[in-house]
Amino acid sequence: MPTSSSVNARILKFSKGAYAAEDDVLVVEEPLEMGLKTESDVINIGITMRTPGDDRNLVLGFLYSEGIIGSLRNLKSLSFK
Repeated sequence: MPTSSSVNARILKFSKGAYAAEDDVLVVEEPLEMGLKTESDVINIGITMRTPGDDRNLVLGFLYSEGIIGSLRNLKSLSFK
């Protein structure tokens, strides 16, 4: 059953030397652009492909692992457009 991060699709499955059409559920992958807003500008820090769903934690983990923030105390706010 599809979710918001998946879609139904008709596929061709190859098995035992033959193709057969069948329904399947495919995971959706979409780009996520991340930026930092300063007092006077927005700095693009990257675009990543991801399965939509837990964008908040993905961004926080990215910021932390790249050394952009050292802890949540370094973050004033987090917003999505």
